[in-house]
Amino acid sequence: MIKRAARKQWIARFDMEALVSAILRQGMVLSLGLISAGVALRYASDRTVGFEDHLRGTNVLQFLLADIHQVASPRFWPSAVAHVGIAVLLLIPYLRVLASMLYFVFVERSRVHALLTGLVLLTLTYILLIE
Repeated sequence: MIKRAARKQWIARFDMEALVSAILRQGMVLSLGLISAGVALRYASDRTVGFEDHLRGTNVLQFLLADIHQVASPRFWPSAVAHVGIAVLLLIPYLRVLASMLYFVFVERSRVHALLTGLVLLTLTYILLIE
């Protein structure tokens, strides 16, 4: 009985909106910081702002893995930092849906909502990593 009462108190205090807000806010700040750092590194290295990179892959995984063989080159670092920032930006909605699904599974214990959110998560996984 004590565990059940403690769980109910924890659920009453848990704020899913605050969690989602934190994921979105911190993800955007991290992404903006990485992209800005990449642009600043580029400017520091050759006094130009911006990149002439072309997207080498069609999904987030290919986007991140496309240039791994060039990481040893110091000229590549500005572009790599900016690419990670873009990947973080693309993965923010994925993390938000993942957090929602875990909330429905473990906190709300709602099978219907967990299933629907799981379907959205599978769709996002397909779009981000497979397509």
